[in-house]
Amino acid sequence: MARSAGLGEGCQVLTRAVVHPRAVIGENAVINTGAIVEHDAVVGAHAFVSPGAVVCGGARLGEGSFIGAGAVVLPGVSVGAGARLGAGAVATRDVPPGATAVGVPAKES
Repeated sequence: MARSAGLGEGCQVLTRAVVHPRAVIGENAVINTGAIVEHDAVVGAHAFVSPGAVVCGGARLGEGSFIGAGAVVLPGVSVGAGARLGAGAVATRDVPPGATAVGVPAKES
C-alpha cells in the first residue's frame, strides 16, 4: 500500500490487494484478495471491492457500492452509492446510484 493512500477507520485491505498513491478508502470498506485500487481512486464508505477487481485511476465508488469479482471500473468512471457492478463487468461509463450493471461494456440490467 502506498504511503500517500488514505485509509478510513475499520476498512480492510486483504492479501495481495494493492492500493496505489493518493487513493482513498472509506470507513468500513473492503478491498478483497488481489484487488487493485489505482492512483487517485476513491472507494466510498462501506463499499466492497471483490477479489481480482480493478478500480482504475481517478475512478469513484459511492458509499455501499459493490464491485463483483474480476470487474473493472475504467479511469474516471463513477459507480454510484448502493450500485452493483457484476462479476467480470467493465464499467466504461458512470453507473447510477442504486443501479445494477453487468457485461462488457457494462449496461444496466
